[in-house]
Amino acid sequence: MRFITWNMGEAFEQRYRDSHDRSWETLLGLNPDVAFVQESRRPSPDLVPEAHLFGRPRNDGGSFETLIYVKDPVALSAQSAPIPVALQPLTQGQVVAGWITTATRPWLIASLHAKTGVLDQQPIDDLPDDLRRQLPTDRDVWHMDLIALTVEMLRRTKPVAAHGANFLAGGDVNLAWRLDELHGPGSFWGSSEWFAHVRHLGWQRPHLKFHAGEQRTLFRHPHELYQLDHYFANSVTNQAVTDCQVVILPHLAELSDHAPVLLEMST
Repeated sequence: MRFITWNMGEAFEQRYRDSHDRSWETLLGLNPDVAFVQESRRPSPDLVPEAHLFGRPRNDGGSFETLIYVKDPVALSAQSAPIPVALQPLTQGQVVAGWITTATRPWLIASLHAKTGVLDQQPIDDLPDDLRRQLPTDRDVWHMDLIALTVEMLRRTKPVAAHGANFLAGGDVNLAWRLDELHGPGSFWGSSEWFAHVRHLGWQRPHLKFHAGEQRTLFRHPHELYQLDHYFANSVTNQAVTDCQVVILPHLAELSDHAPVLLEMST
């Protein structure tokens, strides 16, 4: 199977909104079975029928969405996975999830687009006790922690937990090791602490199977040498990954300030 994750950059730059159709044509030209898309509007139904997409606005009422595209939703029995009700108002499209089924087992897939920064305490206090206890208690709680909690809740639901399902998430989590190097670890970035947190949850990073470190995926400014776009998988999925590369496209700067990341695996 072939996966793409790509932030199309339409949140703040009008020029990327103007190249919206070209971005989707480029994505489809990469021929993914599944694509995790962030900062995009829905493409024309003539280009991508609605049945191939799951999504939610990144901010309620916002002009861009976090999406999952599935090339053959019928063959993969693709369906949307509902976000736990208590977490919906806090995640606001930071997680869009779905279930697919291959010949061997079901999959949980998720497209991620994190906000940066620390959550206010009141929304944390308003969470049910069983959810609040799963958030870090030794540091500030960030939006990225809610993403991890949301995905973990979905991993425990049927059909995922019942069948030892594959798990693969991809997206722009607005974190990179280099952020700590340049800015220093702290409550705003805290990249290394968050990566350690999800590693403890059993999330593995397929990209690091093929590279000694991160690759640059953000191209907005010359000094922003960050990989903000990542994949996360459980061990059984990570073992099946055969390649993971940042894709450098012709005229990339005209399409987005992020590069797509390609992942391939045997099934």
